[in-house]
Amino acid sequence: MSAAPTFAAPTTPAHCTQQSAPRLMPMPSAPVQRDVPRGTAQARRLVLATIAVIGLNLRPFMTAVGPLSGQIHAATGLDLARMSLLTLVPMLLMGVVAFAGPALQGRFGAKPLVIAALAALLAGSGARLFVESGNQLIATAAVLGLGAAIIQAVFPA
Repeated sequence: MSAAPTFAAPTTPAHCTQQSAPRLMPMPSAPVQRDVPRGTAQARRLVLATIAVIGLNLRPFMTAVGPLSGQIHAATGLDLARMSLLTLVPMLLMGVVAFAGPALQGRFGAKPLVIAALAALLAGSGARLFVESGNQLIATAAVLGLGAAIIQAVFPA
């Protein structure tokens, strides 16, 4: 009787022992249909426009003081030291609210805070139409500064 043939274990070439990246399947030729709600593109444009409008309205109440300082002095009698409060008070509020922003957002949520801040900006800007004294103008700067401070603290979230 003859012995059964023996087979040597197959050897694997060195270039095949390394793991290779999985092969990708070819993409289907038909476009993939997504379930995108109707009006999503319009909603995105509206959100972007809203962000732009909010961003454009956060600074004019402070930056307008310099060019209008002569008219502000003539209309309200504010001297330069008190006129500086028109920009100092909002800046102080922005600094203070920046620290309180996360706590406020945790307690009330970003959306109600942004709405309240926009209401403060609207109220402060509207009140400036009716101010008769320098102190009233400084008070509107505080309201506007608070609104801008809240938006800056919570809007990026």
